Amino acid sequence: MGEDTRMSGKEMARIPILERLQKGELNQRQASQLMRISKRQSQRLKKRYANGSQDIAHKGRNRSSNRQIKACDIAAVMNIVREKYADFGPTLAHEHLKQDGKISFGVEILRRAMMEAGLWKSKSRKAKRNHMTRERRPCFGELVQIDGSLHQWFEDRGPMCSLLAYIDDATSSVVHAQFVESESTWSYFEATKAYFKTHGRPLSVYTDKHSVFRINASKEGQSATSDSHGDTQFGRALKMLEVEIIYAQTPQAKGRVERLYQTLQDRLVKALRLAKISTIDAANAFLPKYLADHNQRFAVDPQDSSNLHRPLDPAVDVERVFLLQESRSLSDTLTCQYKNKAYQIHHDKANYTLAKAKITVLENREGQVFLDYRGKPLRFSVIQTKPLNNDVDTKTLNSVVDHIKKKVTKQTPAATPHKPAATHPWRNYPQPLQPTSPIKQLVA
Repeated sequence: MGEDTRMSGKEMARIPILERLQKGELNQRQASQLMRISKRQSQRLKKRYANGSQDIAHKGRNRSSNRQIKACDIAAVMNIVREKYADFGPTLAHEHLKQDGKISFGVEILRRAMMEAGLWKSKSRKAKRNHMTRERRPCFGELVQIDGSLHQWFEDRGPMCSLLAYIDDATSSVVHAQFVESESTWSYFEATKAYFKTHGRPLSVYTDKHSVFRINASKEGQSATSDSHGDTQFGRALKMLEVEIIYAQTPQAKGRVERLYQTLQDRLVKALRLAKISTIDAANAFLPKYLADHNQRFAVDPQDSSNLHRPLDPAVDVERVFLLQESRSLSDTLTCQYKNKAYQIHHDKANYTLAKAKITVLENREGQVFLDYRGKPLRFSVIQTKPLNNDVDTKTLNSVVDHIKKKVTKQTPAATPHKPAATHPWRNYPQPLQPTSPIKQLVA
């Protein structure tokens, strides 16, 4: 195949300038300025033009670049992608390949190769709905968005569970995250307590209207998720720690934490798969290292460098705050009821000193109940038990049924058939005579 001498429009426009340069109508500096090239390059073009105008065409036309990625290198990388990262996006796959030192070219080349191999399809952009833009809060710890996501985090290697995440509004850094069985009051108690002990108390938290955070309908009586004053147990605990709760009206209003879960349901799921993690305990041990890398990659600097997290007050018993607490009035006989039980208070003084008094009922996660009056514990005994009311919401229903299933399976193991011993009496009974077939008699 001969050399391609076709010229581009830019090269054609240089011919009259080089012609004037050859005739001496222009000097070297003027010609280089008109052609917008260096003086040395204009000298090279002048020499080549002396041999004919076709020589000023670029010599590299129709030739492969010396910096072109070799096809064998792309093929080797694609073999690794098919083996380990077949369902990864190009950006995430490129990050892992670069971390392992298995790739030497950019993400766009990998994207084209994955599209040609059928491992990735370009995403069509949907028309976005317009929502009012809200500026970030300026300070770290001023507003923290809280949410949970029930997802198959371990794919088919383990049970479905929820991830609770706390993301700072000013920086988009994930200040705490924790895997739990379900989004329950106790789960949020443990996660929030761990977050406060690490970073301190933020000024406010931004949540949805899940029943853990807000009582959405008036009910007769009080449930385990609310206290006697109209606050949920979670709301009561944060009020005692002077942390304000703000409720989002729509999911888009707390879009920062919603978008976080879009990222985690892609990247974190694949990271857990590569680490061969299939249990909640192992996943929680893995999270700190993962979140450090995540925050380094995606977090931004706040507008104001102030940290508005406040340390926990040493005078406040945090462990006591994160217990279920309800207020009860004692009867004239010093009894009160809580859930399905009636309690009798034992007191050294006359009964009238505590009659009609307001006491606090506390319950830990294991179901142990404590009674106190003005911060002092009371002695008591259980005098009556009533049927338990099993009211649960949709987010905790699966975990409750799984717990019942495990308990029933443990109590009633599968029965194994009993095989009589070799010396059992029935084995010595005389065996009945087998009737002879008429056909066999005739043959005989």
